[in-house]
Amino acid sequence: MLWNSLVALYLTSSSVFAQPAQDFKLKMNLEAVKKRLVAYGPNVGFSLRELDGTELFEYQSNLAFPPASVAKLISTACSLEELGPDFQLTTEFSYSGQIQNGVLNGDLVVVAGGDFSFVVEDLKMLIEKIRFVHQIKEITGKIIIDTSYLTSPTLSGFNGFEGDNGRSFSAKLSALPINHNSFEIWIVPLSDKTARVEIQPYGAVDLKIINQLKVIPGRWGGSRTNLDYRPSEKKLILTGHIGEGDEPKVYYRALDDPYDSFIRLFSVNFAALGGKWAPRYVIAAKPAGSRPLLTHRSRAVSRLLIDINKLSTNLGAEMVLMAAAAHKFGKPTSEEKSRALLQDCIRNFGIGAEDILLENASGLSRLSKVKPGALSRFLSKMSMKVYFPELLVTLSVLGRDGTTRSRLKDLEARARLKTGSLSDVRALAGYVSPAPGRAWSMVLFFNCKSCDLQKWHDVEDGILRLLIEGKS
Repeated sequence: MLWNSLVALYLTSSSVFAQPAQDFKLKMNLEAVKKRLVAYGPNVGFSLRELDGTELFEYQSNLAFPPASVAKLISTACSLEELGPDFQLTTEFSYSGQIQNGVLNGDLVVVAGGDFSFVVEDLKMLIEKIRFVHQIKEITGKIIIDTSYLTSPTLSGFNGFEGDNGRSFSAKLSALPINHNSFEIWIVPLSDKTARVEIQPYGAVDLKIINQLKVIPGRWGGSRTNLDYRPSEKKLILTGHIGEGDEPKVYYRALDDPYDSFIRLFSVNFAALGGKWAPRYVIAAKPAGSRPLLTHRSRAVSRLLIDINKLSTNLGAEMVLMAAAAHKFGKPTSEEKSRALLQDCIRNFGIGAEDILLENASGLSRLSKVKPGALSRFLSKMSMKVYFPELLVTLSVLGRDGTTRSRLKDLEARARLKTGSLSDVRALAGYVSPAPGRAWSMVLFFNCKSCDLQKWHDVEDGILRLLIEGKS
């Protein structure tokens, strides 16, 4: 059903939606939508368009709002336009010196390519090939990491953003990401009234764990646990309570040094397969004359964008845009080149910088500003692009998956949406389907410091219901 709806939505974008707006009988009460919006005054902006660009309804659509993670809808569309759906990120392994009798008398070289999807399972597979296919059981030298893919080995990205505290949403950008440059902290209540703390992947970080947790009767969902992550002190402090009947509780935190974690994980997993190596590494250019060993390729970018938009991953959004910038402008890539690519892409859609201004790809920014009318126009134009099906499938399917999986279950699959939120910002954009084979582009922005956000969530749902079935 989902795929049939998706195909119908795409196929009709160049036929049904090319007709004038007056040919359609809107199954909704636009006055009811307006009434809901007017109650919030200047705090809200809205735009609804047919896919031929005709604006059906707007409310303050020329005001600029922070887009939050809805920015990913723009940046991933631009990345897809530049890279195409089949582009893959690569990580190359080579070596200097000689391999004799299972011993690499020299250095292992890793040429980083910004593969943000590279996880510990990929590393384990590569180590297996090094150990058993290439029969390397010992490395006498060091690992050389070539980070020339980026202008700097590590970029801060979102350092100091409110609520940061080393959380995964603000993970550093690096040329050689591992596990989304994050790690997991698991809290497991035990029968002896103590709680065990485990870090995954095993060996990823070296932290002093101060466990002051107490186990109490009952089930509390881990809601009474507190975690104080201090990366500069290499310390992790856990306090509070966890119920003896609780399931294990997991926290996600950002790696302080992604390269150090890559080396730690390589060392642990190489040793687990009987490999011998004294961990040492440097960040330097690939030595001349080094010999190729292995090349790891990511999944196609069209697949990677699904995780970025459905799960709203900041690291992925930034890194894929930098890949697009490297493709367009050449290496090394950078945040500055990413912004230049965004500006060019938006301009090519016939939209000015004063209408869509993005500081970064992810939307984790207070400086980014987008006008609802401009974004709905962007989305309508995107629906005519050859890669539109690949973009559409990355969006959350209303009531089914991604960030809208728990919303409006009775209207399942009637919209493909990207959501966004900051502390006082809520954003919603994408495509809604009022009837089989019909769709509109829609943008709804909200920015209010003193408003009840749960009440606004209900207003959003009410507007979606009006758009989709014509009643609240």
